[in-house]
Amino acid sequence: MTDQPYGLPEAQFEREERYIVIKRKHLSPQIEEALRQYLLDDGITTVECVVVESDWPEHEIVWQMIEDRRCKSDRCDYEISDDGVMFATPEWQRDDKATMLRLLSCHSIDAPLDIVAGWTDEQVKRADVWAFSSYLSASDNDDIQVPPRPEFIPEAKPFPRDIHPITGEPL
Repeated sequence: MTDQPYGLPEAQFEREERYIVIKRKHLSPQIEEALRQYLLDDGITTVECVVVESDWPEHEIVWQMIEDRRCKSDRCDYEISDDGVMFATPEWQRDDKATMLRLLSCHSIDAPLDIVAGWTDEQVKRADVWAFSSYLSASDNDDIQVPPRPEFIPEAKPFPRDIHPITGEPL
């Protein structure tokens, strides 16, 4: 057993091939229409989701976020009120790496661990709530209230495509 940041036993995470994704630009309009009709006729529902192609720098970041969420899912750090305001729960525990990854994947904000580590707990909560709320609001959750961008968060800048987004190693 490996120590996890939350005292949970280490969970094994295995990537699964769970979806078939077809890039629409690879289909002619006639094939797309026929495919949609086939799915409709057979009662196959589609799933709304975000797809991050493997050659994008965010690909491994997103996988890491999913693994972190899956392996630490016994605790809920945030809730959303009936009026759409997200807030930290009493169970909230600081996770600088998760905050760094949220900002990077949701807003392309490069806030290295040493920067996030210098923030107060209240600043980390504000950064997380802003990143999560922005993400949820952009995902057709119009009832989510997005707070103003916290002033201490660095400005977004494009991530270099020739650098691995997690390790920082040249690609």
